[in-house]
Amino acid sequence: MNRLHRELAPISDSAWAALDAEAADNLRVFLAARRLMDFHGPTGATCLPTGRVEQVINGDVSVARLVTVEMFEFNTRFTMNRTELEALERGAIDVDFDPLREAARGIANAEDNLVFHGVEGTATRGIRTAAPHEVVPIPPDYTEYPVAVAEAVSILREAGVGGPYGLALGPRCYRGVMESTDQGGLVVDHLRTITGGPLVWAPTIDGALLLSMQGGDHHLEASFDVALGYRNHDADAVELFLTETVGFRLDGDDAAVALAHGD
Repeated sequence: MNRLHRELAPISDSAWAALDAEAADNLRVFLAARRLMDFHGPTGATCLPTGRVEQVINGDVSVARLVTVEMFEFNTRFTMNRTELEALERGAIDVDFDPLREAARGIANAEDNLVFHGVEGTATRGIRTAAPHEVVPIPPDYTEYPVAVAEAVSILREAGVGGPYGLALGPRCYRGVMESTDQGGLVVDHLRTITGGPLVWAPTIDGALLLSMQGGDHHLEASFDVALGYRNHDADAVELFLTETVGFRLDGDDAAVALAHGD
């Protein structure tokens, strides 16, 4: 089934290419979880196997249910002015991409919420909500932030969880870290030395999250990766949408430590 219906839109191939490129640029900025773990896809899968079974019937022929984790479909609609699309086709470089940018932000936040916070009432557990370790307080003075991150790294090492480690920083933390210096050096450089991995802006997180990037703990998979599609149009505007089908399986809940503000 053609779920995007792009051939029905009053949009040229060159304009579609420009829209796709703009969407990709924004998704690279807004998607946080994919930068901290292996990403698989698009695979076409309808669920994520766990390798576990639950016995349903015992008898001469036993029946067991394969335990799986659900995948979720995300959709977000937005409208582009036809005047802007026509300008795009003529090569304009000042096109108003704000509707597309906000749609990209929305679908990226939905995916990151899936990974970091899970979905209540389903088998999908989030990294932050499932982490069993004690939460590390974030100091109000960001020059002391490396001490808190080092403590979080120590917690993972003592639990037998190796690195390198990635650090997902909520907006408040990210701003504080990027603006601070420590004995003449940048706090962000000190943090990279401690973690051995990337520091990522993660707008869906309040505080921060340190997680292991050793592999095998987090499985993020897209059945159908983020793509642009067409809904309808009139004389003035074209309604488009972004969609994806994605699932997350938490294989190691002890591979992350949350850091939280005290206020």
